[in-house]
Amino acid sequence: MPSKRHLIVIGLMWSICINGCSYTPPDRHLMMIETKPTDGGNVPANGDLRFRFDRYLAPETVNSSDYELKSGDANASFRVSYDPVDRAVVILPRLNMRVGLRYSLTIKPGALTALDGSELEDEHTIEFRVTQSEDVLDQTNKVDFERDLKPIIEASCSCHGPEPATFPELSAETLIGQPSQRQSGGRLVVPGRPLESYLIQRILPDYPQVRGDMKVLSDTERRLFVRWVNELPSTAQE
Repeated sequence: MPSKRHLIVIGLMWSICINGCSYTPPDRHLMMIETKPTDGGNVPANGDLRFRFDRYLAPETVNSSDYELKSGDANASFRVSYDPVDRAVVILPRLNMRVGLRYSLTIKPGALTALDGSELEDEHTIEFRVTQSEDVLDQTNKVDFERDLKPIIEASCSCHGPEPATFPELSAETLIGQPSQRQSGGRLVVPGRPLESYLIQRILPDYPQVRGDMKVLSDTERRLFVRWVNELPSTAQE
């Protein structure tokens, strides 16, 4: 039979375990980790606005009705898109914002859901001042697979190519609409749908439930692949 002293020690250990060693479930809320611009900062009149998150979003939940871009009492019209490389919602005004004015951008609670089911619980607002327009990267030329993407593949992936490579050489024809051997039921490239394309999932860091090691690319290179898939006509073979 344990002594009184022994029982006291057990009680203390139990108390310590309950109060200091108990399991704390991880925060399941979708968290915003960065904004562009920062609250109180500046943005060029032709610039875009970004809310960046701590995990990948479910693209179908990115909806323009959940945001409000205003200068004073006047609402500004804008487009909303999703940048999976940055894990960011991108807001682009349809017309250049007016230099010198102050604007506010608000995202509503519950506006977004992540791939893991977590939701954005709080409202977020940033205020900023508009400065002169800046030169932007010309993206009018479409991404060409042979010219722009093939050199990246050759530099970063030794498993595809002529012998003695393990797998066949990659080309637009071997990717567009073709089934993925690693992801059952998936396709390598779905025109216009980068996040349904195994090729894109594979090059994004830690994308959920993707088989195979992530390919080491720069963010600029990843965006080229995303642009290429987005620019493919939906009539391309699927």
